[in-house]
Amino acid sequence: MERPSSLPSSSSSRHDRSDEKLRRIEERRKEDSLAAKQETEQWGKTLQDSDHAKIIEKEAGASRFIRHADDPTLNQRKQHESRWDDPARHFVDSMKQERPKHRAPPNRFDLPPGVHWDGVDRSNGFERRLFQERASKVSTKEHAHRHDYEDL
Repeated sequence: MERPSSLPSSSSSRHDRSDEKLRRIEERRKEDSLAAKQETEQWGKTLQDSDHAKIIEKEAGASRFIRHADDPTLNQRKQHESRWDDPARHFVDSMKQERPKHRAPPNRFDLPPGVHWDGVDRSNGFERRLFQERASKVSTKEHAHRHDYEDL
């Protein structure tokens, strides 16, 4: 007796199972190859590179879509970017750094404390006495002048 065509035969169900098994194996292979590819991409990068890439993506989302060669933010970022294979890297490392601004006692050249002056007064006091003497002479002269014309 022949089976009706609506019922699956035992051979077709085996065939369906093997097809499903092959499909699962292929999916696993694709996932494994994708994971291996992502892992090998990460081998050549440092954490700093990945953080830098995330920052650039955020900036790109916030900035204009079109960038030109004279874009100031792009130029500044590229100028201060350090590359490991740059032969002129030591010139960039020695670029001027901003000095901290803090208060210091005044001096006659109005030098801010830093490279040329550390803020310590190492004089013997001659200039201070000289300026005090000049100021006192001027003030006594003014006082005498006022006193002379006080009665008028």
